[in-house]
Amino acid sequence: MAFVSTFDRGDLSTSEEGLQSMNSLNHHYYQSFFVHLHQGQRNTIMEKNEETELFEALRQHTMQGIFTNPVYAGNNHQAGWKLIGFPSTLAFTRLHI
Repeated sequence: MAFVSTFDRGDLSTSEEGLQSMNSLNHHYYQSFFVHLHQGQRNTIMEKNEETELFEALRQHTMQGIFTNPVYAGNNHQAGWKLIGFPSTLAFTRLHI
């Protein structure tokens, strides 16, 4: 939800260009689409993309989804908070926002 609502034209351009570049890498190394690669091959492609704007955008949105307040439709069952020991009793509810 947060990803869709915060998505702007700059993000869209970054994503389109980044995905095209990543797709080219997939075909160059494995003659396949990312979705059809096994985990080791996916890791290789992602490592080759670590310095790109797309990777940074994906990392940022992943972090936001993992550690956001669950009322924003992320952090399922407060898994991100449990990972870092955040006291969920401090969470705000929709009534407090």
